[in-house]
Amino acid sequence: MEKFSTSKLYYVIAALLIAGLLIASGVMMRPKTQQAEPVIAQEPTPPEWSIQVSGITAFLRSTHFVDSFNGWAVGDNGTILKTTDGGTTWALQTISITPNLEDVYFVDADTGWAVGSNGVLLKTEDGTNWTQMMSGTATNLYGVYFTAPNTLLVVGGAVGGAGVIRKTTDGGGSWTEVATAKSIRGVHFYDATHAAAVGESGTILYTTDGTNWLPSTSNTIQHLYDVHLTSTSTGWAVGDSGTVLKTTDSGANWTAQAPQGTYLRGLYFVDASHGWIASGNPQAIFYTDDGGVSWTSQTVDPAAGLILCDIYGVSKDLGWAVGGDGTILRYGTPGPPPPPSCGDTITTNVTLTDDLEFCSGDGLIIGADNITLDCNGHTLAGTGSGIGVSVNGHQDVAVKNCVITDYE
Repeated sequence: MEKFSTSKLYYVIAALLIAGLLIASGVMMRPKTQQAEPVIAQEPTPPEWSIQVSGITAFLRSTHFVDSFNGWAVGDNGTILKTTDGGTTWALQTISITPNLEDVYFVDADTGWAVGSNGVLLKTEDGTNWTQMMSGTATNLYGVYFTAPNTLLVVGGAVGGAGVIRKTTDGGGSWTEVATAKSIRGVHFYDATHAAAVGESGTILYTTDGTNWLPSTSNTIQHLYDVHLTSTSTGWAVGDSGTVLKTTDSGANWTAQAPQGTYLRGLYFVDASHGWIASGNPQAIFYTDDGGVSWTSQTVDPAAGLILCDIYGVSKDLGWAVGGDGTILRYGTPGPPPPPSCGDTITTNVTLTDDLEFCSGDGLIIGADNITLDCNGHTLAGTGSGIGVSVNGHQDVAVKNCVITDYE
């Protein structure tokens, strides 16, 4: 047997003494503490449709945009709002009467119409100042559409009573009643000849020549409020009780689609695939990206009014909706405005990023009050005629840091 040496015994005793001291001090045999993972607060997902500040509480019933920046909204008590920055800010426009305005339609940034109670028809030729025109009727008007130069169509009717479709081809000098039915609430033209109009108790009229309107088979008794054609053959209509209808034969016959929401008031397609439906009580917005085969609900700011009345888009990534309590919603964000060109009318603050040269006529035209044009040291150069910056009678206009040359 191997002898256990005294030196080895000393080593063993020393090791035992050290281990005992470590245990007593808690260094050894202490379980490793599990460090808790830090909790990171998650930011709430913003709604897809966000509130824009309208500055009013009036019920808004219609909106229309001519591009990503310039748009209007109309509603009760003669309310007309205009935006030049894509809906971020809105300015109230003044008219001398206070009807409930039901629809608004523009063909460009200057020329537009609005219609409303008691046959009211308004027109602007500068996008700001409105004059009243004769509509040839005292019935409530719910829709207006411009189809060709000097040609305008209005639709309307008494609630629960007769409805009308009226047309002028001389800019409003004279009107012709082209169709009658139950009260008409909405109209849409795909082109100058193909159109549909919808109204109470499932009423739908359609035309394929722009002149003769025929009754459709809608297969519903629900009130219908809006219609949109995406081609000469295909169209959609929406109304009460989540009613969604589709036609594939230019409006002659309509078939029910899967219902969406409750009180459907607004409908708009930006192309054949992408469209929105606006609903009320409670507010909701439904979106399709497959031509109406399926619809999905998009999130709406809960601060929005209970009812949404109209919806409009300029692309699948940018749209607006309006409704009760002055509600204006926006989907997406407009990009930076394009730089102005010679002869452009400016309706929002502009800072130039380059020279404007060889402008024939006026260089730039101010199109609204409270505008600042900052040339940022750049040159406005003409060809010997016109005015470098035409203020055009507007107030509180500031023009600074400009080099203006070769104008009258």
